[in-house]
Amino acid sequence: MLFKFLKRSAITQAQTIAIMGIVFLILFFIIAFPLYKSYQQKQTVAKLKILQSEILQAGRMYAMMNDGTSLYDTDMILEDFVEKYFARFFNLEGFCKTNQAMCWNNPMYSDMKRNKVFEKPIYSFELKGKIVLGFLKNKDGLIYIVADINGKSAPNQMGKDIFIMYFYNNAHRPKLCDKTEYEKFYITDGLHFGGFDKCGIPHDVYQYNDLISKDFPDGCNKKAKPQEGGAGVGAACLALIKVNNWTIDKNYPW
Repeated sequence: MLFKFLKRSAITQAQTIAIMGIVFLILFFIIAFPLYKSYQQKQTVAKLKILQSEILQAGRMYAMMNDGTSLYDTDMILEDFVEKYFARFFNLEGFCKTNQAMCWNNPMYSDMKRNKVFEKPIYSFELKGKIVLGFLKNKDGLIYIVADINGKSAPNQMGKDIFIMYFYNNAHRPKLCDKTEYEKFYITDGLHFGGFDKCGIPHDVYQYNDLISKDFPDGCNKKAKPQEGGAGVGAACLALIKVNNWTIDKNYPW
C-alpha cells in the first residue's frame, strides 16, 4: 500500500510541475512578450530616425559642395546616381558593389505576405549599427532604397527590419499616369519614406487610413496585394510610421 501511495504521489508531483511550467509560459506570453515587442518597436523607430538623419546629412553635404543644389537627378544611371549623391558622404563600415553576398542574404528579404524577394541592388552600403542600404532602380526608372536596419540578421522581413525609401523629382516626374493624378498631391522633391504607387507617387503623401488599408497595393497590411513593380507588400510601412508621427501603434501589423 505504501509503494502504491508513493507512486501516486510521484505522478501528482510531476503533474504539478508540468502545470506550473504551463502557467509560467502563459504568464510570460501575457506579460513579458508584449514588453519585448514594445522594446523591439521602439528600437526600430530609433534606428529609422538615425537612418533618416544619415541620409539627409549626406544630402546636405552634397548641397554644400554644389552651390546649395540638392535635387536628385532621378534620370541618372543608378551607379552614377549613388556615387554622385551618397558614396562620398557616408561614414561607411563597408560596402558592396556588383557582388552583394557580403551585404544581403539570398533571398534578399520577404514581404509581409512571406513572398521572397531575390532581386539584388548593384550598390549597397553598410553604416554604423549594422544598417545596410541597397539602391535599386525598377523597370519604370524609379529609384529607391531597401534599408535593413540590422544587417543580414533575421527576420529580414518588410515592416520589421526591412524598410523602403524612394527618391522623387518633379522635374523628372514619372510618366506612368495622367498628369492630373500627380496634381492631386503636393509632392516635394527629394527623399520620401515608404515606396510608391502605380503612378510612382510616394506613399508618404497618402493618409494613415490609406496606408494601412488592405485595398492599398504594397500597403502596410498583411492582406494587401503586391504593387506591380513595387518592393513588396509592406513597402508603405515606413510611410505609415512617418505619417503617424514616427510611432508604431497598435494597428501596425507587427
